[in-house]
Amino acid sequence: MSHYSWIVTSLFLGENISLPSGVQRIEYLESSGTQYIDTGYKFAGNSSHEFEFAFSQDQNYGAILWGQNSGGSEVFFTGANGWINGANFNFKGLPANRLYPKNKYKVVVNAINGSANMSVNGTLVVTSTGNSNNYKELLFVGSTNDAIGNYVKMRYYSYKRYTNGTLNLDLIPVRVGQTGALYNKVNGQLLYNAGTGDFILGPDI
Repeated sequence: MSHYSWIVTSLFLGENISLPSGVQRIEYLESSGTQYIDTGYKFAGNSSHEFEFAFSQDQNYGAILWGQNSGGSEVFFTGANGWINGANFNFKGLPANRLYPKNKYKVVVNAINGSANMSVNGTLVVTSTGNSNNYKELLFVGSTNDAIGNYVKMRYYSYKRYTNGTLNLDLIPVRVGQTGALYNKVNGQLLYNAGTGDFILGPDI
């Protein structure tokens, strides 16, 4: 099978979720390169992150979850040029692991008590130690000192965030009319595009 044909697997078999009136679940939310989501959280403290995604194409640079200061202290940075460039606490320069566009991957990042690790599809790819920072956690884009940059063209299928083992965010793609958003199953909040243009909507499920 070509690496460049979309590999689609149902994530929701057997899962029954009650959504608010007017909110329709969709398979994925896709950015065209100008959209992003502000999760409302920052990278300080003990946290874990699980996200299922696919790059739409090879790109020179970008981020699916990233926050850093101007000195380049990256936290949970995952590159969008088809490579894992790092996960936490200056992972740049470590051996990269090829991720092919249009294939779906599950990435898990844990940052607990000053240590960090990242796995891709259940395989540990990098570990490190260091300190987290206090910058915004953004999806589909990066930020330096909370300044937006490094957009990525990608599909998000799901995203979960934990603090000290407590689930804060359990985001699934939805549409309200024809407007794409991420719905937090924890508290019922809808997170809309904080960028420009419109998200590309996956099919209803």
